[in-house]
Amino acid sequence: MSALGAGMRVPNARWGASRMAFEWFAVGLGGYLVGAIPFALVIGRMLHGIDVREFGTGNPGASNAYRNAGKLTGVLVILLDVAKVAAPFLILALALDRLIMAVIWAAACQVGHSWPVYLGFRGGKGVAVGGGSYVAYAFVIGNVGLLLGILFGYGTGVAVGRPGFATVALFGVGPLYCLIADGPGELVPGAIAIFVICILRRIWDLPGAWNSYPIKTSLIWSVVGEDMIPGEITVGRRG
Repeated sequence: MSALGAGMRVPNARWGASRMAFEWFAVGLGGYLVGAIPFALVIGRMLHGIDVREFGTGNPGASNAYRNAGKLTGVLVILLDVAKVAAPFLILALALDRLIMAVIWAAACQVGHSWPVYLGFRGGKGVAVGGGSYVAYAFVIGNVGLLLGILFGYGTGVAVGRPGFATVALFGVGPLYCLIADGPGELVPGAIAIFVICILRRIWDLPGAWNSYPIKTSLIWSVVGEDMIPGEITVGRRG
């Protein structure tokens, strides 16, 4: 190999690394901005002329929209929140064969939904978005059991009045399931990210309730484990 040929490999390698970093950043930024679109707020205003943040828990998410703007609104919001993460994920992973970029998109989308720049970083809890990521994971793994497990697990949580706990439990075992299902290695850190973002978003609510609730251990479990602030209304206009 000539000295000239050897010298040309370094700039090419650097350019390749820079291009990859730029692509990852662009996908992450795009995922965040799309994830930050508050469909609960948009649909609530379009169909009912209301701001869902003025009702129930005040969260601009699918659950609050479902409880306070009706089942149709809630279902539409869920479908849109799932689609905003799952559709681009599947295009990146299956059509373009860029799975790592799809995983980055999903994580960034959930961050955007939870801390949206459009709403002063006060967003939803990311349940539908995290579920949308797992819907996409199920297609990549080729295992419909993952999707059925999500639906059954969350449905069970709703039936016993503990959907918040069902969510964190499902997201918690998600990385292990991806590993056992022998899916692509990129999905495991992606599943861990879904769980961590979910927990961080719940912890985000702790400071606001900390001084008003005397039993701190019970408060932490209620907020982090069950996604409930003790005494908080879930239906009706906020005071």
